[in-house]
Amino acid sequence: MIDLEKLSAVVALLESGTWTGAEARISRPPPRLRADVQAIETWLGASLLLPADGDRILLTPEGRRLLPRAQALLADAGRLRDLFRAPGAGRELRVYSSHYLATYFLIDRLQAFRRRHPDVALKLSVRTEIQILSALHQDTACGVGFCAPLESPAGLRYRQWFSMPWSVVLPIDHPLATRSQLSLAALAEEPMILFEPGSAGRQHLMQAFHRAGVTPQVALQATTTALIVQMIEAGLGVAVLPLLPSGRVTADRRVLTVSLLDPVDPIDSGIFVRPEWADDPLLNELIDWVVAEDV
Repeated sequence: MIDLEKLSAVVALLESGTWTGAEARISRPPPRLRADVQAIETWLGASLLLPADGDRILLTPEGRRLLPRAQALLADAGRLRDLFRAPGAGRELRVYSSHYLATYFLIDRLQAFRRRHPDVALKLSVRTEIQILSALHQDTACGVGFCAPLESPAGLRYRQWFSMPWSVVLPIDHPLATRSQLSLAALAEEPMILFEPGSAGRQHLMQAFHRAGVTPQVALQATTTALIVQMIEAGLGVAVLPLLPSGRVTADRRVLTVSLLDPVDPIDSGIFVRPEWADDPLLNELIDWVVAEDV
């Protein structure tokens, strides 16, 4: 008989890729994890790990074959466990979100949802778009991710949420702040603050600069919109940013926003769901709760 607790620990190890990573995730020390691996290997009659020094683990072909099947088995076991529970009773929902959506929108909505369902353990992890999609593929316990991806990967359900147009954001005393509209060419000599490489925002903006025949003078790079706005307020440069219609991104900041003449592909924020979670009533209630409020 397979021990689901031991199998869950082994899956956490295989997903983490390191002994310390698995220990941090499930609070199980390496000696106990090694015993779990040995027990599952004995039950399977196959080796899951290759000999390796240090913290990192290396999977055998059998280990790579086991992982997706074990993930699916544990997800099914979790749904079987919840089959006769009252909706939400003792449930845990893991939510992944981009920093932008967490900062300006999700935290408030999740706080309100927690008051609505105090018996639900909500766990929010803030990651980059790439990390969110990777986590959704690998972590069967995580059902939903909110982000603006560069692409829509296979194997996940996608729901469009909203799009954000772009605006020029300037220090309040900047000479260009008197303009009602600005082109990318007008910003060619300005110290530009960009998102770091790898983000959907940076890719869209650099494509727009290329179409306009403009090479931006990159002064600084930052990982989050909030940090870029803070840099602009300090007079360190200007930026072209996707902004929520509510204006909450620049509220209470000494910056001005100016309309952008050049087209930049909008940032499409959406919701990704693992297929096996698509019909989960509590998860769908959470999603509906989040998207019900205007952005």
